[in-house]
Amino acid sequence: MKRRLWLPFVAVLLGSSVAVLGSGSGQPSLPSCLQDDYGNQYTNLFFYPPTGVLIGTVQSVQCPNDALTMLGSGVINKANGSFLQLTVADNTGPGAVCVPIYQLSGVYPHAEWIYPDSVGGLQFKWAECSANTAARPYTGKGGALGVQK
Repeated sequence: MKRRLWLPFVAVLLGSSVAVLGSGSGQPSLPSCLQDDYGNQYTNLFFYPPTGVLIGTVQSVQCPNDALTMLGSGVINKANGSFLQLTVADNTGPGAVCVPIYQLSGVYPHAEWIYPDSVGGLQFKWAECSANTAARPYTGKGGALGVQK
């Protein structure tokens, strides 16, 4: 019986320490389209507040013919910064141009590229875009193509 009395208290305490993106009025919100420093766009971003799950689509200028899947999460940290983490996987298989998987992580609008074989990557600042905005062209190494050398 005493355990049941503690459950609502613990739920309120935990719920007040971390707020999920888009939960409630006055919370910071993120654009529905973000562009990384290489011109790849992450569009149709949708946050599901109860879980903090973020879904969307990837429009890559670096590997436009590859089949990319994206899943992410977002939370408001104690300093009220929006922490955003996107993971992108290339499902193309043999002949894929992009790296098999990469992550973009940081306190919005800042982020860094993270690859399975490197803990810290190049840092950048997100740019807002719209689904109709043309992605800036890019040629070279780095970003979705792998670690810049």
